[in-house]
Amino acid sequence: MEKLYKLTLYLLMFILTTGCSTNDNRKQLAVIENMLGQQKNEEANKLLNDIHPEALEDDSECKALYWLFKMQSDVRLGNPIPSVDPLRFSVDYFKKRNDLDRLVWAYYYMGFVLDDLGKKSEAVIFLKKGENIALKDKKHHKNILHHIYQCLTFMNMNAKEYELAKRYGYLALKYGHYIKDVCNEATDLSNMSSIYSDIGNKDSAYYYINRIIPLLDSVPSSKYALYCGNIGIEAMGRDDEKAKYYLLKSIEKENDPYFCKALAQIYTKEGNKEKANEMWHKALQTTNLSLKANVVKGMAKAKTEEGDYKAAHELDLWAAALKDSLHRQQKEENLKGQQELFDKEIANEHLREKHNRAAWAVAALLLTVAFLAVWTVWKKRKNRQLVEALDEELTEREKAMKQQAAKIEQLQQENEKKIQELNRLSHDMKDFEQKHEKQLAEGQQLYESITVNRGNTLKWGKKDFANFVLYYKLKHPEFVNHLENERSELTPRQKTFLILYDMGMTDEDVMRTLVLTGSSVRSNKSRLKFDEMMGVEKEEAPGQQEE
Repeated sequence: MEKLYKLTLYLLMFILTTGCSTNDNRKQLAVIENMLGQQKNEEANKLLNDIHPEALEDDSECKALYWLFKMQSDVRLGNPIPSVDPLRFSVDYFKKRNDLDRLVWAYYYMGFVLDDLGKKSEAVIFLKKGENIALKDKKHHKNILHHIYQCLTFMNMNAKEYELAKRYGYLALKYGHYIKDVCNEATDLSNMSSIYSDIGNKDSAYYYINRIIPLLDSVPSSKYALYCGNIGIEAMGRDDEKAKYYLLKSIEKENDPYFCKALAQIYTKEGNKEKANEMWHKALQTTNLSLKANVVKGMAKAKTEEGDYKAAHELDLWAAALKDSLHRQQKEENLKGQQELFDKEIANEHLREKHNRAAWAVAALLLTVAFLAVWTVWKKRKNRQLVEALDEELTEREKAMKQQAAKIEQLQQENEKKIQELNRLSHDMKDFEQKHEKQLAEGQQLYESITVNRGNTLKWGKKDFANFVLYYKLKHPEFVNHLENERSELTPRQKTFLILYDMGMTDEDVMRTLVLTGSSVRSNKSRLKFDEMMGVEKEEAPGQQEE
């Protein structure tokens, strides 16, 4: 009896001691969660550091919350995170408890940190899992959807999957509008600008980057250098002084390799070799293979212009090796394939759910039929008419089920056809882009042949004139757009005639370039309504500059 009493007392003391400790931890974690909600990240991180994770081993809930909050605060503060393994416990716990609100955030931080650690394929899977949960209640999960889409935008942009990046970028802007956070808005605008810049749509890129300028005074100081640098990048070629101003403001805060590369290009263009070399070597400190390859390529071009062909050749070989490494890395990661595979699995899962519901409906129907059959036997002949009616109803339902199954199979086939069509369209788009780039390159060579080398168009064909017009559209889009919209009947050669005057050439220059006589020039001017066309351009130009 005495032993039983002592054992009971011991158990009671143990429960009270453990309970007090557990309650203290839960109160502490509740305070931390409130701080994180108010963006008091440093204060929350200090409290988290006061908690010893090993003391939470006996309380799974506290342990799961601790690692979620720890990962959240470390990500926000930019602290190094060597591994996501502790957060896997939180994922498993929230999944087991069906705590979807916390599970979706755990999925997001898993994806974010895995991407930062270079495990991009696994990162995509966790982000897509988070998206799948959040989309079931969009109104409640606007904030996390914004974070997920922002992360997917950045990942696909780095992987050069620009269509996916653009899609996720628009979604990030859409959900970012609801949360009204200046820093996130600036990041989303910067991402969209980078995407359009990479695909060659400079006007859209410049539009998005200029929307960041009014936000600069409100963004956190830790992000100021990034936004200034991106503004400088997009201003290059349009307004080099503006580009240099913002790039220098960025470099004052942080020597980002990407912006050092841009400054090196500007200094090279200005002929300031000393400053250019300084920036080139700072840019080489990057660990990003794509950026490093572009830096080396830019250095090779600069060396070629200086006449140091040996150094340029060595740099070209280095750039080629970096490009090969980058292609291998992107092939191994296969981000697009991972996302498409996950989306397909989700679609199949939804289809399986429909099939399961249909199977349960059939099972329930069969059980009903069995019950009715027993009941019919018991009633014997009195209910014969009722049994016949039920049999007819059953036949109709089975027929409807078969029709439904046939519709589902048809939808599956149509879906597969649509996927094949999308793949074909994607392939056609890549071919078109390659053809367009080739035409622009040929147009540039033709442009330089008559501007730099003072050549003529004697041996030019219709295709050459068309490529020349296409390239000049990059240099003066307003003038060429006016020709195409107002004078669509003009041939490429006739457009070239007008463009040469837009370039500032005299009648003698045009005669030499197009191999024409004076009378031919006067005839062309009359036929093409030269004064009217050039007069419109002169009136519109100041207005466009003011805008």
